[in-house]
Amino acid sequence: GEFAEAWIERFQGTGRGFTEGTRREYRRDLERYATPQLGKLRLEAITPRHIAEWIGWLCDEEAQGRHLADATVRRILAPVRSCLRSAMREGVVRHNPTQGAVLPARDEQKRIEDGRDDLDDGHEVKALTGALLAALLLVAPARHRLLFELLAATGLRISEALALRAGDLSLGGERPVVRVRRAY
Repeated sequence: GEFAEAWIERFQGTGRGFTEGTRREYRRDLERYATPQLGKLRLEAITPRHIAEWIGWLCDEEAQGRHLADATVRRILAPVRSCLRSAMREGVVRHNPTQGAVLPARDEQKRIEDGRDDLDDGHEVKALTGALLAALLLVAPARHRLLFELLAATGLRISEALALRAGDLSLGGERPVVRVRRAY
């Protein structure tokens, strides 16, 4: 708990857009979910079993008083994983017990069991042909055409493309580069 508290204040991210907002979310998740269960253990005493039991506790609706979605459990694990990765880099622990942690897939399984497999509507997903892309670009409003070209050329998700900033683009040279650092 003490290490995590000091770590969250000094952590600068891994170069992928770590912001003060992310720090607040990490701090909140550490205080609400990690510290009560793992905070009294010495860092070197935390084992993969402790992590598995903690993930099980997060998935226990009675313990949480509500259902935490699988994506929420993954989000909550992120600062713990990052904190322990830093501890390993700093020589405080030899091994990161979150490595190989098995995360739940309950929501996807339940959706399939309930016949709500909305991720598969029976249609095969295909990329646009060159002719279809050209037709789309012809009918797209002029102010959005460049966005459609960017999406088609890079495979970016719309949420990633809309979050791009000038510093994320390196357009000079033979190979232009687009760095995805955030998404809306």
